Amino acid sequence: MNKIILNIYEILTTLLSFIVLPLIYIIRLVQKKDVTSWKIKFGNYKLPENYDSSKRTIMVHGVSVGEIVSLEKLIRKIKENFPNHNLVITTGTKTGQETAIKKMVDVADFITYFPIDVPHCVKKFLNVVNPDVVLIAETEIWPNFAYECYKKGVKVNIINGRISDESYKSYKFLKPFFSCVLPLYSAIYTQSEIDKTRLENLGANKDTLEVMKNLKFDIEKFDVNIDLNKGNSKIFIAGSTHKGEDEIAINAYKNLKEKTDVKLLLAPRHITRCDDIEK
Repeated sequence: MNKIILNIYEILTTLLSFIVLPLIYIIRLVQKKDVTSWKIKFGNYKLPENYDSSKRTIMVHGVSVGEIVSLEKLIRKIKENFPNHNLVITTGTKTGQETAIKKMVDVADFITYFPIDVPHCVKKFLNVVNPDVVLIAETEIWPNFAYECYKKGVKVNIINGRISDESYKSYKFLKPFFSCVLPLYSAIYTQSEIDKTRLENLGANKDTLEVMKNLKFDIEKFDVNIDLNKGNSKIFIAGSTHKGEDEIAINAYKNLKEKTDVKLLLAPRHITRCDDIEK
C-alpha cells in the first residue's frame, strides 16, 4: 500500500512539474531574479574536475544560512573522521550556497544546490553525485528524494530534526501520507523529546528515532564590541524578522519612543533585506 501511494505521488509531481517548473523559470527571468540556481536544481549538475568518483560519498544538506552555519563544526568533524570519502554539501538558497562556499570550500569536495523534489531532477542529481549516506538538517521532508534514495539503497538521515507547533497541526491532516514517507529514513535525530514524539505520531519508525542536542548550540560565538550608545535607554530587539514584520516592529518602536527612552535593534531573518529595511 505504501509503495502504491509513493508511486502515485511520483507520477503526480512529475506531471505537475512539466507545467509549474517552466512557469517558475519564466517568472524569475521576467523579474530578473537568479535563474542559475534553478538551472542546477533542474538536474544540470557537473562535478569538479578533481572530483574522485571512485570514492564513497557523504552528503550533507542545509537549506540556508542558519543551517549551514550550525552544520560547520559537524561537517569538519565528518571530514576529519572520513578523510577518504567525498564530502558533498548542498543548500536550497543562494545565500546558503554563498555561506557554504565561504566557510567550507576547504573541506568540501563539491558544493551545489539540492535538487527540486520531482523524480527526474532527483534521479539526475543522484546519478551524478551518487551519495552513500545523506544527512539532512532540520526537518526537510522531500518525499521523492527520500523514495529514490531508498530504492537505490542510499541511507538518508534527518539530523537536528524539529516539528513546530504550526507544522505539526498541518502535518497531522496528512498523516496517512507521512506514514509512507517517514519510514524511508534510516534514522531521525531530533532536537527534543517533543519533536521525537510528534514524528513518531506522524508515522516515523520508533526504532529510527533518537534525541540529539540542537546543533545550533555548537556554533562558535564571537565577542563583538559594538557600542549601541545605550546610556540609560532600554533596548527593543526584533529578531529574525520577515517581510511585513519589520513594519510592525518599527511602528511598535515609534509608539514606545513616545513614552520612554528606547533604542531599536532589528535583525532580519535574511541579511539581503537590510537595504530595504534601512530605506
